[in-house]
Amino acid sequence: MTVFGDITPEDAWDPDDAVSDLVENLRRRLALLLGLSILTDRDRQRLDLIHGDFAHVIKRILEDKLGSQHG
Repeated sequence: MTVFGDITPEDAWDPDDAVSDLVENLRRRLALLLGLSILTDRDRQRLDLIHGDFAHVIKRILEDKLGSQHG
């Protein structure tokens, strides 16, 4: 159970997880925040851009990891 009283995986945090897992976890949290109605349009736009940035970083991490396994 997380500090939020639920068992959703995006609320779990283990600093020893793989970096790609940590970043993906953060991306999922941001995706959940995008659905909040209390955010302004600018807040949603900012979160959406961060969400996209995290997706790009995750892709790069995975590409680097896969590349290093074959190099």
